[in-house]
Amino acid sequence: MKFRTFLLAAAGMSALASAAIAADLPTIKGPAPAPVMAKVRLTDWTGFYAYGGVDANWVRADAKATSAYGRLVYSGLGRAWAGGTVAASYMFDMGSWGVAPEIGLNYLHARVPVKASYSTVAYGPVGAPNVVGEKSVGSAVYGGARVGFFNPSKTVFFYGLGGIVGRQIKDQAFTTSQYGVVGSVASATWNTINPTSWGKNGMTAGYLVGAGAEGKITERVTLTGRYIYEGYSGKTQVHRAEALLGYRF
Repeated sequence: MKFRTFLLAAAGMSALASAAIAADLPTIKGPAPAPVMAKVRLTDWTGFYAYGGVDANWVRADAKATSAYGRLVYSGLGRAWAGGTVAASYMFDMGSWGVAPEIGLNYLHARVPVKASYSTVAYGPVGAPNVVGEKSVGSAVYGGARVGFFNPSKTVFFYGLGGIVGRQIKDQAFTTSQYGVVGSVASATWNTINPTSWGKNGMTAGYLVGAGAEGKITERVTLTGRYIYEGYSGKTQVHRAEALLGYRF
C-alpha cells in the first residue's frame, strides 16, 4: 500500500515538473496575420438636388433697324447687372464621372442702351441721335445637362454645361432729335424706327454653354461656382457668373 502511494506521488511530481519545464521553453510562432484594412467608402453623388444662389451678369445687345437710309446697325453698350438663379437637377453617379440633367430659372432685369454705330451713322441724317433706344433683357428659363468627372476623393465634381434657354428680350426706341421722336413720330428726313423690326419682343430662344465645379460641404450640402454664356440671334449676349448653394434630398 505504501509502495503504491509512493508511485502515485512520484507520477504527480513528474507531471508537475514537465509542465513547468514546458512553460519555460520558448514558443515558436508562425508569421503574424496581415492587418485587415478598413474599406474606405467613397461618397455617392446620386440623387435629386435643389439649388439657389446669386449671379453677376454682363449683358450686351446689338440691334438693327430700317430707316429711310437703309438698314442701320446699332451697338449695345455692355452693362453689368445682378441677378439670381434657382434650379433643380438629378445626378447620376457613374463612378469616376457623372451626368446631371438640370432645369432652372434665372432672374434678371437689365436695360442696355443701344447707340448708332459710327460705321453706319453716315447713312443717316446729320444730327441723328447717337442713342436710339434700349434693350430690356429680363428673366429666363433654361434646360440642359451637366457632364463631368470627380476628383479622386469624390468631393468635387468638375463639369461642362450645355442647353437651351428662353429669355424675355424687348426693344424700345425712345430718343428724340431735331428730326422728331425716333420710333413714334416720323419726320421728313428720318423714318419711324419700328422696334419690332429689331426682331426681339417677348420670349426669345437661345443656347447656353458653360463650365463649373461643385464641391461637397457635407454629404447633403454643396457649393457651386460656374460661368455660363448665353447667345441669341441679333448678337444679344448674356454672361453669367454664378455662386449656388445646393441640397441633396
